Amino acid sequence: IMYALLVVTAGGINYARKPHLQLLIAVGCAVVNLFLNLLLVPQLGARGAALSTGLAYIVFFTACTFAAQRLLPLHLNLTRLSVAIGLFAFACAVCTFSDSVIYGHAAAALSLLITLFLYRDEFAAVVAKVRAASA
Repeated sequence: IMYALLVVTAGGINYARKPHLQLLIAVGCAVVNLFLNLLLVPQLGARGAALSTGLAYIVFFTACTFAAQRLLPLHLNLTRLSVAIGLFAFACAVCTFSDSVIYGHAAAALSLLITLFLYRDEFAAVVAKVRAASA
């Protein structure tokens, strides 16, 4: 999910013909991932590796998005996007660290519902276009 969002929000890096920035950010995030793995895997095992990788992707997305925004500003609501990412990170954490499937499903459903509410206008526009196309 984070990489799919990155493709949309960080296009300004490639458009500005500065792909080396994305490479530098990727190397920095690999270092972050390595550090977090060294910190978390001994205590949490595979769950620590999953947490480390997820956090590194969030750092990668955030850094690339802000770099792209400086090069080619898009009119994105980064606060709303950050809330949605935080909600899904929360749901992933619940699924990873809870032994209850019900808690994982509830966290995912709640995150999805709140995200749909945050993006209700965009969601309504997509539904209207689908209805118009099928009519």
